[in-house]
Amino acid sequence: PQPGKANAGADADADADADIGVRRCHSRTIDAGSLASSSPASSSSSPSSSSSSSNNHDVPVPIVPDGYDLVQATVHMRHLDRWMYPHDLIRNKCWDGQSDSSDPIMEEECDYDRSSVWESFHFEGDPYFDDGHGAKGGGSCNARQLTQQGVAHAEALGEAYRDLIPPARLDDVCSSAAGLVRIECDEAQKNQLTAQHVYRGLCGRLPDPASSRGEFREERVVDRSAPLIPGRPIFLRSDLCQFPDVRKEREDDGEDFREQFGDPLRIAAERAAAATGRDLDRDPLSAEDRPAFLDNVLDCAVSHSCHGLDDVPSGLTSSLLDEMDALETRSRTYVFDYVEANGEEYEDDDGSGGQYQRFVSGYFGYYFATVARRMRMSMGGETSSVEEVGGGGDAAPLLYLQVTSDDILSIQLRILGAPRRLLDRRPVWGSQIVYQLLRRRRDKADDGGGDASEPDGGSNAEDNYYVRILYEGEVLRMEPFWAFARFADAVTPSEEDCPRFHDNFIP
Repeated sequence: PQPGKANAGADADADADADIGVRRCHSRTIDAGSLASSSPASSSSSPSSSSSSSNNHDVPVPIVPDGYDLVQATVHMRHLDRWMYPHDLIRNKCWDGQSDSSDPIMEEECDYDRSSVWESFHFEGDPYFDDGHGAKGGGSCNARQLTQQGVAHAEALGEAYRDLIPPARLDDVCSSAAGLVRIECDEAQKNQLTAQHVYRGLCGRLPDPASSRGEFREERVVDRSAPLIPGRPIFLRSDLCQFPDVRKEREDDGEDFREQFGDPLRIAAERAAAATGRDLDRDPLSAEDRPAFLDNVLDCAVSHSCHGLDDVPSGLTSSLLDEMDALETRSRTYVFDYVEANGEEYEDDDGSGGQYQRFVSGYFGYYFATVARRMRMSMGGETSSVEEVGGGGDAAPLLYLQVTSDDILSIQLRILGAPRRLLDRRPVWGSQIVYQLLRRRRDKADDGGGDASEPDGGSNAEDNYYVRILYEGEVLRMEPFWAFARFADAVTPSEEDCPRFHDNFIP
């Protein structure tokens, strides 16, 4: 269902809520065990196949299309399975009679060394713990803690990512002497632990921050809110440039979204409140709070159901959860729709650009500038810049592993022009966007030169490079590198507009 089409009679499919664990828990890649077969979609290797609209859903996608060599890949993924966020709006109460992490299932999931190789994490208490007598700080899980199930799924994904690397090169890529894998994530425990265990699944060991090369040093891997240090992956966060006019758009779009989707939001919130035991007469929700309320209930339902807790209320049916998901996820990216629809009044004096392009550049355009810059490094044989913050840089990395949260993936999908059916679903745990730099091969047999193949036109001829972007195995774009670079350049903020990025960015 699309936002605006509330399912007022959806109780009829209450039996369908049993499949929440299949549809909303984790990436299909984990179950398939391979990126190449993670999702049926188009296998077209034509450079003109820049849209997912041509996908043939009966044909599996090869992870590297025929006739091309993989030069570099960036895998930007959501963290894996975790316990819930704290939610003040619902006072950390999901529903009447909720389970918490004192349940034996969650005790097993969360009672482990929570620290990453970069930072120590200690038990702080489950905000949802309730012993019936007002005691706090109990349970087994911290808020947002990666669970043992998440650890196992992260390592399974790491094994699947081997699809990106030619088998003969895997040992070289994972060699501590080569430095061909880079890890980047934000500071949350769930993201640090996901990142290190994806790497372990890929290479068979945890990353070593003390490596002499320095590519896994904390200040090179983990983005922190403060202080800004050159070399941290600051491009993983949204709204880095903090344009005042961008902030104004973020304020205006929320009101416009509530006007556009007011009735569906109200109906979904009322049904979710009824299912979870919230009396809206005594404890009303403002129109501004309805999207956040849907988010809170979704977080509860997914975290409980996907870890095997059987207390999710029957009123939270599959179709209601679908509607909640579509509305809440749409609210996160609606600002792009709003600015795109109203941006003409903000065009530059010369008629170029406009507010939408400026909004994208300040809100997340610098991320695409980073991806394109690193691709150029690989095409031109440039060395990694890791030595600028300690360690020696040789060849540019072959694989970048990045771990953030669902909203950052949704932002990328919207900017990349993903179809609405993808935009209106929250990326599940472990969802991945894969940016591939490919080099086209030509067969010497075409010139009477035998069976071997070689790069077309020379190894560094820019015209022979293509960018292919996949989301959960589905091809979003495939285009010549110059076309992707033109897109990235158009949404790169200027040094004057965004010194926070340019003064601290090291590729």
